[in-house]
Amino acid sequence: MKITLYVFLFLGVHFSFGQRTLIETGRPKPFMERNAQEIAGSKFKVSYAYVAFQNNPNQLDSINKINEETFIYLEKKHGSQWREKINQEIRDELARLNSFFEALLAQNVIEENNLVYFTKPRCGKKYRVNVYPNIEPENRSKDNLIKQVKVAGKSNGIKVYIK
Repeated sequence: MKITLYVFLFLGVHFSFGQRTLIETGRPKPFMERNAQEIAGSKFKVSYAYVAFQNNPNQLDSINKINEETFIYLEKKHGSQWREKINQEIRDELARLNSFFEALLAQNVIEENNLVYFTKPRCGKKYRVNVYPNIEPENRSKDNLIKQVKVAGKSNGIKVYIK
């Protein structure tokens, strides 16, 4: 009885509070756009995953099934215009990240060839910026982190907080 209760509790928490996944196939988007998707998607409890696959119908069917479940969830949660809402949020986020990047360059906090990864907590307006050397995004780790700064957009410009 207890085990059944724990299983139902786990599944309820997982499906109520957990993030849904949208799987995209083909060539991945540029890193800054994927970063914007990640931040914007967290507001909608959606994470994006990219997969490369062989021309295998079974794999494509499973990707479509996962995406369809996510589409149904998003329509129930955010209405029939959910796709436009998420895409607009991604565009807004990408514009913010690009302006932060330009401000960090202008203030000589980063160099042109640095890999810059932004994260944003659910509350608050500051973004954490992890600066890495010119590496592949998948290779970023604490070991090769150059510095961490915080940025926030203000009405009178962008404020940089160096940690």
